[in-house]
Amino acid sequence: MAASSEVNMKPEDDLNVLQEMTREFMLKNDVQHRKVSLGRRIRDLKDGDVVLPRGCCPEVSEQIMKDFETEIKEKTSERLLPIKRLASDKYNSVVFYADRPRSFCNVIKETLIKGDNYGLSRMKSDQTTVVIKTLCYDDDYEPETNPELIRNIVLLQHLVKLLQASGYQVIPNISQPPDSVKSLYHIFDLDVKDTNTDTCLSRLTYCEETLIQCKCREEIKHMLINPDKSLDNGDKRLPVILNVRNFIQDKKLPVGKSGYDRNLCIVNVITEEEGSVEVKEACYLLQCLSAVASHQQALHCLHLVSQRQAFLRQQIDLLYQIISDVTNQTHCIKQSHFVYGDVTSRSSGPDNQTLQPSLSSQQLYSLRYEQMVESTMMKYGEQVTSDRWKDTLKSLTVAGLRFEMLSTTARNIVKLDLQDNKDGQGLDNRAGSFVMYNCARLATLFKHYNDGVEKGVYPSLPDVDEVKFESLREEEEWTLLYNYIYMYPEMVKSCVENLGPTSSDINAKIHTHKVANFLISLSRCLSSYYSRIHILGDCQPHLLVIMFPRLYLMKAVHQVLKNGLSLMGIPPPTQL
Repeated sequence: MAASSEVNMKPEDDLNVLQEMTREFMLKNDVQHRKVSLGRRIRDLKDGDVVLPRGCCPEVSEQIMKDFETEIKEKTSERLLPIKRLASDKYNSVVFYADRPRSFCNVIKETLIKGDNYGLSRMKSDQTTVVIKTLCYDDDYEPETNPELIRNIVLLQHLVKLLQASGYQVIPNISQPPDSVKSLYHIFDLDVKDTNTDTCLSRLTYCEETLIQCKCREEIKHMLINPDKSLDNGDKRLPVILNVRNFIQDKKLPVGKSGYDRNLCIVNVITEEEGSVEVKEACYLLQCLSAVASHQQALHCLHLVSQRQAFLRQQIDLLYQIISDVTNQTHCIKQSHFVYGDVTSRSSGPDNQTLQPSLSSQQLYSLRYEQMVESTMMKYGEQVTSDRWKDTLKSLTVAGLRFEMLSTTARNIVKLDLQDNKDGQGLDNRAGSFVMYNCARLATLFKHYNDGVEKGVYPSLPDVDEVKFESLREEEEWTLLYNYIYMYPEMVKSCVENLGPTSSDINAKIHTHKVANFLISLSRCLSSYYSRIHILGDCQPHLLVIMFPRLYLMKAVHQVLKNGLSLMGIPPPTQL
């Protein structure tokens, strides 16, 4: 039976509230202290959940501690994690111990009531819409020959989910890809809308004429002309260039590691043959932002770009700003950049030498698919080669690649392990399967339980308020609740730190590695607990007392796993 009554509490701000209560109490009672800064423990939770280090407050008398405990217990009684008692130890002046049974009930109830919305924020009050602009396909850039295209796709889809979870409306804008990579887009369920070519061409003329009027334009003093060809040819025009460095200086834009590249200077507007790649992309950006801006109150453009294309994307960013400046637009849409690292591969060659073979995105997917087939055959035999397994194997392969690309900080290089280990998978590809397995085993647990309820083997779950959570005495049970279920909304919230830009930084601070690593850590804790503790026991009254709270705990863990996988674009598995 699902939880029925709603909890009127906020899951993510308990620590801030507790910290403010502590500060007010110390000021009111003239307790000598420096800055009050509470910290959460993540291990050895039997020694307390939240601490006030002695560096913040050297000493608290016994009477003050008793008075503080009485006040804190009363003030936190309606919060998700009510405080049961206070103590002190060698390193901390105050150690806060949560009331575990009530905390289990409150947090599990909150999780199950919100369900698939657990961890999601409300829509932003200004209703900001984020347009994510990604790959530029110019003549020198061939992402299909490098596995970074998979990283681009995975990051794009994850950014959409994270920004939506943080209350933003999101519109991904994807350049039309070459035919050679469209199949990969289909594999990852990425939709691409066709660009209106006629509108782009008309915009291109407008952009060129606007940029020619810019005061950043510079004359070309030295130009080599092929004597065999005449400039009178109607297909050729005099080249036009801009000095964007002057624009950066005039607008006092940030330059350096967190700002625009120091080497930005000359940008081609018109070449002898046609408009430059930079202007074409700026034109495309202007078109897609103009189409969205007319329907949205607040608009922000986020450039998702690889390190090798970061310089080009900054040029496009500046050209858009120059066009807005020349045309005296009252509101220039804010732009920020999210730059991700390259993808390389490693494997052991002869004499244990490390090689870095050339690997395309399609080859990487095919390799991981073959490894997934091989590892699945070890468990299920030759039946996995039948057609009915294709969709399952594809889903598992895509899930593994998502974990592979998202478990590394975006700025860092992803180093692929291409070796086969004893279970048929590359070492880096096992994390996704591990998380999926733990999610599936919980789905199977509840399938067995529900089947048992239908057959009369087990009674239905009582309401969560009727369950005696005092029976949950294992430290791993508290760790699952306190470090993972309770902390999940705060983890999701912390992923989008700052959309940018600021006066000193043009980059968005979005932590795309957090969800994947959180789920891996949660799965390890769950696996250790699940392999040691028997959840479904005999249907006897004295065993139901412990079975019900454990089932509720597993329901909350399962909900967090499903929500986390959904943020990564992975459908939660329903069976082993």
